[in-house]
Amino acid sequence: MNSEAAKVIEIAKREIGTKEKPVNVQKYSEYFDNLRKEGVYVYNYPKQSVAWCDIFVDFCFAQAFGPVEGMKKLYQPMKGAGAGCKFSAQFYRDHGAFYPYPMEGDQVFFGPSGAETHTGLVTRVTKNKFYTIEGNSSDMVKEHSYSLPSKKVSGFGRPNYAVEALEPTKPTTKYDYPKLPDRGYFVKGDRGAEVQKLQKILLAVVPACLPKYGIDGIVGNEVWSAIYYCQSKLNVAKDHLFGPKTLAACKRYLER
Repeated sequence: MNSEAAKVIEIAKREIGTKEKPVNVQKYSEYFDNLRKEGVYVYNYPKQSVAWCDIFVDFCFAQAFGPVEGMKKLYQPMKGAGAGCKFSAQFYRDHGAFYPYPMEGDQVFFGPSGAETHTGLVTRVTKNKFYTIEGNSSDMVKEHSYSLPSKKVSGFGRPNYAVEALEPTKPTTKYDYPKLPDRGYFVKGDRGAEVQKLQKILLAVVPACLPKYGIDGIVGNEVWSAIYYCQSKLNVAKDHLFGPKTLAACKRYLER
């Protein structure tokens, strides 16, 4: 797991069970409102007594990195319209950091796209489920789990964690890399054992990137998108074509 993501998640875990009292009055809004009194304007107006699920996520980042750097991790401007789910989701979209699949440390958004109504932090991801910690859930901080994919979710915002923190430890797994087709790269419609190897590598680099069809041995739209996500994560040309450069980047990532 990204070490910065792990830091945020650990802070969130310590808050599990914290309740509001009375309605929508809680320590997270109080923290940011107190910052205003000190001249640090994270939000555009005081937030105590408003819905606080997004404020809880902001609090975890502010505790992990400080209020200024924490908001940068979330792509939020100071004195901005944060603390609103749809605004926070849009900040991620504006920076190309909004994804249909989760990674640990992501900010999950629930509700219609562009009109999100609830949010939380992703703490763990498996093949078929993801787990969260959410503020303002039944008036408290609670853990939840959801199936993958989930119709409740509009997407996942990926915070601007430090790149070096994304590097994995040396793996114990040996990876079976695909042999590239004679043309030099995979395209839609390719099938067979080498495509299955490709899909396994994509899942190793980007967990849960094939939620619908999994390892079915066919390069379809889902694999096409997963290649793009893989290229985006590894900082290679995002052309949807899994060729020598993307294969080499995967090897570097998985074998360090």
